[in-house]
Amino acid sequence: MPKVLVVDDAPDIVASLTDYLNDKGWDATGAADGAQALAILDGTFDAVVLDLNMPVQDGESTFEEIRTRPDLARLCVIVLTGFAEVEGAVRMIRRGAYQYLRKPFEHEDLRRLMIPGIAWRRAHALRHEILGSFDNNVLLQRIQIGRAH
Repeated sequence: MPKVLVVDDAPDIVASLTDYLNDKGWDATGAADGAQALAILDGTFDAVVLDLNMPVQDGESTFEEIRTRPDLARLCVIVLTGFAEVEGAVRMIRRGAYQYLRKPFEHEDLRRLMIPGIAWRRAHALRHEILGSFDNNVLLQRIQIGRAH
């Protein structure tokens, strides 16, 4: 079950999206702004739906902080934006966000957009885990060989 954080300063959007995703069998949680999102986010989340224009801490600065945290570096980030904010969303995609969606949108369109992004994130995490395990095994073998001589 995908774990998603929905971040928007509009409580009705957070409530409707989290309810929709939870009804579809996902584990969705809401946050009212970027600061609250950063306090909630950890490495167990698969995706974050991040509104671009929010008071307290906007989507761009929140995204930049997400990218500095190793536990969140590969998080699938979907940016929500109004018509006039598309340039900001494109900037975020160039810096690593997965995709953007313009408001208003259909909830199912968002869910369909997240599925491949989450799959990529999980595959990348598994690849990293396997390669890390391989590197550790090779290192241990070299240490053991060195001790034998």
